[in-house]
Amino acid sequence: MTRKEVLLFMLREIRNEMSIALDGLSPADYAALPVEGKRNPVGWIVCHCMRGLDFFLHLTLTGRRCMDGKEKFAAFVRYADKAPGPENPPPDCTTLAGTCHELWTACIEQVEALDDNAFDRPGPHWSGRGTETVAGNCVRMINHHNAHLRAIWMIRGALGETDHYPRQNLGKRDDGTLYVPEKE
Repeated sequence: MTRKEVLLFMLREIRNEMSIALDGLSPADYAALPVEGKRNPVGWIVCHCMRGLDFFLHLTLTGRRCMDGKEKFAAFVRYADKAPGPENPPPDCTTLAGTCHELWTACIEQVEALDDNAFDRPGPHWSGRGTETVAGNCVRMINHHNAHLRAIWMIRGALGETDHYPRQNLGKRDDGTLYVPEKE
């Protein structure tokens, strides 16, 4: 597999895993703090992840943020701008899972359009100082979402979830290679 194929495989997989983790959550679940003051609620975590994805991938690859200026993103952007709490209550998260999937898909489409050399272009570094490559930004978003994905599953468990467990969602081609199927 080429570097591009590996990154696309991983990006598609984390997009689908986020969708699976958010499946079936109610607006109340997105706002719940099962251990008061110890964790951010799922809704804030997802909005926070979307802001990073928009900055490190969409802005880097297109020169514009996907989330800026679009009404469907406005409440999620505002919520992620500061820590959750009484002064920053969660927005209506009814559409959050679908909107997150849509943003991931937009970013993946941009990565699909890159030629191999584009992965070596400079992109922003998480510290705000210096740069890292576009490939590095892709890996950063995969790892960042993966860390928060674990937190979402822990919160679901703390909320009493007993029948919605993570599962690998890979397909197998006739030649034996694996692929990430589109979310149904």
